[in-house]
Amino acid sequence: MSEGNSSKTWLFVGLGCGALALIGACVGGAALFFLFRADESPTFSGPVAIGGPSPVLPTGYRPITGPNWSFGVPPDWTDVALPAPVIASARTPIPMNGFHTNVNLVTEPFFGDATAYGASNVTTLQAYGTQVVAQTPVMVGALSGLDVEAQWPQNVPPTHTIQRFTASNGTGYAFTCSGPLGNFETVRQQCNEILTTFNVQ
Repeated sequence: MSEGNSSKTWLFVGLGCGALALIGACVGGAALFFLFRADESPTFSGPVAIGGPSPVLPTGYRPITGPNWSFGVPPDWTDVALPAPVIASARTPIPMNGFHTNVNLVTEPFFGDATAYGASNVTTLQAYGTQVVAQTPVMVGALSGLDVEAQWPQNVPPTHTIQRFTASNGTGYAFTCSGPLGNFETVRQQCNEILTTFNVQ
């Protein structure tokens, strides 16, 4: 899925659209994630720093923070400026097999708990034909959450994601790590490490 002549794959996964849609076709979405191919030239920005707590980070990681949320990325990852509803995104500087492993954080209004938010997004993923391969309860700071691991063989390039969902104070949070489907095991540990830094207060 692409938009115009762009090589960027932009996907909404979530409640705002009620299904997956190309960006521009919907104004909201729970788990928007961007699948960066190596031939892109995205706009880069400096670190997102709007205040908020600093996460406990692995050695060498740098924080990315905002109101009530934070996460960390390796020091060589590049911040990427993307349109709303993405509020923060970063990616590897060097692609693997034409794909930049990346993370992004999306928020949307959601008046329910993390279990309901995660379940709703699983339903949306499955309706799209994505292969949900694992669901694991997790903690996001002091909040409950759900990790959803999925494969996207229909994407170009095929993609593997782990998404961490939680909800608090009327807001749903979807933090996604995306890697290449055929080589995901080589980036799984780093994805898990980054996901563990995600915190919502």
